[in-house]
Amino acid sequence: MTTNKKTFAKVMTDPGTLVYPKLNAPDTKFKAEGEYQGKVRLDAEASAKLIKQFEAELKKYWPIAQAELEQKVSDAKTGPEKAKAKKALAEMKEADKPFKPAYDDDGNETDEFEFNFKMPASFKSSKDGKVVTMKPDIFDAKGALLKNPPEIWGGTTACVAGELRPFSMPIGVGLSLRLKAVQIIELRSSGGGDRSAGSYGFGAREDGYEGDSEATSGGFEDRSGGSDTGSDGPNHEDF
Repeated sequence: MTTNKKTFAKVMTDPGTLVYPKLNAPDTKFKAEGEYQGKVRLDAEASAKLIKQFEAELKKYWPIAQAELEQKVSDAKTGPEKAKAKKALAEMKEADKPFKPAYDDDGNETDEFEFNFKMPASFKSSKDGKVVTMKPDIFDAKGALLKNPPEIWGGTTACVAGELRPFSMPIGVGLSLRLKAVQIIELRSSGGGDRSAGSYGFGAREDGYEGDSEATSGGFEDRSGGSDTGSDGPNHEDF
C-alpha cells in the first residue's frame, strides 16, 4: 500500500452503536477548520474482523514508511539534516491506533471495541491552494442518500464506511480511519428513544413516500427493517 489516494484500503463496519457522533455539523473544539466524527462501538466478532484488516494494512505500510525515512537520510544536504533523519529512522515506532476497548458502567473492559472514524471539514489543496470543504454522506436503511439528514445522536445503530489512511509522523507510523459515509439503521435523535418506523409499529409500504433522499446506495446494502428518515430533521446548515 502506498500513500496514493487511489490505493487507500476501504473499510465497511457491521452495524454498531454510534458514540458521541459529530455528523450533522463538524466539531470545532480542537480544530478551527472543524472535524466530523463517527465513532462506532462494535461487538467482538465485528471488531475482530476490522482489526484484522487494519493490522494487515499496517504491516504493508511499515516497510514503505521505513523506505521513505531511509530516502530522507540519503537526500539530506547538511550534517544536521542527516542527523535528524537518522534519528527519526532509528526511533521509528508505531503510532496509537484509532480504536480501543470499550468499558461497561463499572469500568470493566468488555469484548467490544470503539473505532474512531474522522473527516476534516475542510483542507487547503496542495495543488492550487484553494480551500476544499467536505462532509460525510448519510444514507437511510434502504441505502438511499439523504439530502436532509436527521439529527444523529449517540445510541444510533449504524454502519460506517471509510478508508485506512497511512501516515508517518514524529508521533509514529500508523493508519487513521478516514470517515466517508454512514448508514442509519436505527435512529436516536433529539426527541429521544428509537425513531425507526418499526418502533411505532409501522411496516414498509413499497408504493408509498420514501423521504427526501436520492436513489443511490453508496455501497450500503438495503436494511429495510431500519430507519428511513429522509424528510426528518434539519439541514446541515442549521447546526
